[in-house]
Amino acid sequence: MLICLVFVVTHIPRVILACQAYLRAPSITKCYENGFKFVPPLSLVCLEAVSNLLILVGLKTLLLLRLGLTY
Repeated sequence: MLICLVFVVTHIPRVILACQAYLRAPSITKCYENGFKFVPPLSLVCLEAVSNLLILVGLKTLLLLRLGLTY
């Protein structure tokens, strides 16, 4: 149960980022079609960094949990 909880909690930001990317796709396409560069909001960039960090923390935590359960 703990392994599932760690996995879900550490992957929530990744799901949020994927949903935002899907919802922003039309506006990003319009920017490029009109010759503009798309600059993501700062909150999105920060969430991406936090998401990457949480993935690493989650992987290490899951590894330690699995080793603890095995031995």
